[in-house]
This record gives sequence, structure tokens and C-alpha cells, in this order.
Amino acid sequence: MSFSKTVKQNAKRALKGGWGKAIGLLLISALPLSLVRILEQVIRSMGGIPAYVDYRGTPGLAFDDLANVAFASVLLTLLTTLLAFLVERPLRQGIIRWYYRRTGGEQDGVDEAFHYFETASGYGRALWLQLQICLRLFFWSALVCTPLTGGALFLRLYTARYGALPRPAEVGVLLLAVVWTVLSALLLAFVRLRYFLAPYLLAAHPELRARAAIRQGIRYVRGYKAELFGFFLRFLHWWLPALAAAVLTLAWPFLPGGQPFRNLTGMQLTLLTIQAGLCVYLLPYMQISFAVYARYLIQHAEEGESGEDLDDDMEGGEGNATREYESLQIPLRGFSEEAGE
Repeated sequence: MSFSKTVKQNAKRALKGGWGKAIGLLLISALPLSLVRILEQVIRSMGGIPAYVDYRGTPGLAFDDLANVAFASVLLTLLTTLLAFLVERPLRQGIIRWYYRRTGGEQDGVDEAFHYFETASGYGRALWLQLQICLRLFFWSALVCTPLTGGALFLRLYTARYGALPRPAEVGVLLLAVVWTVLSALLLAFVRLRYFLAPYLLAAHPELRARAAIRQGIRYVRGYKAELFGFFLRFLHWWLPALAAAVLTLAWPFLPGGQPFRNLTGMQLTLLTIQAGLCVYLLPYMQISFAVYARYLIQHAEEGESGEDLDDDMEGGEGNATREYESLQIPLRGFSEEAGE
């Protein structure tokens, strides 16, 4: 049996009897952003601050409206986004902790998702970890996207001054942009995998500092990023029905003989139904599978260490005394043997 199949079997076993709680967590995770956006819309309605403005003066056509860049609109968006981040990120960390503990045999209730809101230190630790990960990903994204953005700006200035490029040059530039975009997406995916273990390490070791969790997580996934990336891709085909429905919804008004906008609502309902069904099953299954994989990587790495480095990164030097959970029922030796097949 392959390592991925072993992980998936353990994931199903870990989530057995907990699907209802997992679905509850799924709904809870969607609440912060939804409530904040509703609050934003209420404020915009009361204050007369539109989110979009018809700069081109075509009131009958909404597709050409652009975002309102007035100071009040931008400030409101920033404040509500910050509010959503302050609530959603510690909650996300709590949900990750729930899944990780589930792989260790813990039968926590849904209320454990709010674990990091119980104390100021726990909230600060979870928020700081998530903020550091977001900032690192943002700077990596900016670094990768800078050449493409700079090239697009240069091309716009060049064409404004000297006219359009010759046809072969346009095709070459387009191909280069596509290749760079694909390579950038792959690079950012592997960069994201560098920080995959950090939230799980905080869940496993509650006293671990945020920077230490990130540093150890990067070290623990070294040599496993290709396998992790392949493991994530195994879930990709589950999203193809939703993707096909989305493409069909967008293309429906332009199909020959299509009836623009009259049947669009029905297609949107179909899309939402497919996505809802997928989310109810797939998202909890993916979360528990990632938690099983994370537990394997963490325990496999820690079994090969003396624990002295971990002790130095703990507040109060508690070290492995803060470790809360037992190993998976399938021994790590079994994982290692199957992974090497």
C-alpha cells in the first residue's frame, strides 16, 4: 500500500464519527468574513459610500464599473479587512488544532475551535504566527510578480511612445508572460509548503514561539516538499466538477443559441449546489488528511532529534513536557516502510 493511501485511510478513521462536527467547523470558519462583509455593506449603505463607481457613465451596464478608490471607501475596506483578519486567523489556527488533535484520538467539541480566544497569550501567539506566515507569503509573491509587473509597465510605456509591437514580438511577449506566470505559480506553491507545518507545530507544542514554529516547520519539510505537492494534487480532480460548472456559468450567455441571463440564475444555483456538496465532504476530508500528514512529519522529525533544540524554543524551557498527543495507531515505522516502496 502506498504512503498516500495509508494517510487517507488514517484520515477516514480519524474523522469517523466526527463529520457533523467537521461540517460545523466549516460553517463557523465562514462566519467571520461573511459577518464583516455584511457590516461593511451596512456602513456603506448608511454612509452613502458605494463599493463600485460607474466612471464611464454607463448606468445600464454594471460590468465596466470599477472599485471606488475614494479615501473613505478605501479606509472602510482596510478596516473591515483588518477586523476579519483579527478574528478569522486565530479561528483558523483553532480549527487546525482541532483536526490535529483528532488525529491523536482526541474527541474535542466544536467549541475547541475557539481555543486561542480563551487567553490573551494564546490569541497573541496564534495571531502572530498567522501574521508572520501571511507576510512572508506576501513578500515572496511580490518578489515573484515584480518582473512581470515591471515588464507590463515597460511594454505599456514603449507602445505609448513607439506604437504597437510587431506581431511576432507580441506573440513572443505573450508566451513569455504565460511561462513566467506558470513558473511563478509553481514556485509560490512550493514556498507555501515551507510553512505548511508551522500551524501544526503550534498545535502540537502550545508553548512554541511563532518564529521557532516557522523555523522548525521549514526544517521538517525539507526533502518532503515534492511529496507534499503531489499529495495535494491528489485532491485536484475533486474540484473539476465545480470548475466545469463555473466555466459553463460564465460562458452560457455567449454560447450559440444561449439565452443570456435568463437561465444564468439556474446555472448559478447548480454551481452553488455542486460546490456546497463538495465542500461538505471534501474540505473536512482534506483538512484531516493534511493533519495526518503533518503528524507523521512532525513525529518522524522529532524522533530523530534529541529534543534539545525544541527545549530552547519553548517558553520556560518546558520542551517535550508540553506535548499533548499520542502517536497514530499505525506506527511511524509502518509509514516509513510504505513511503519507501
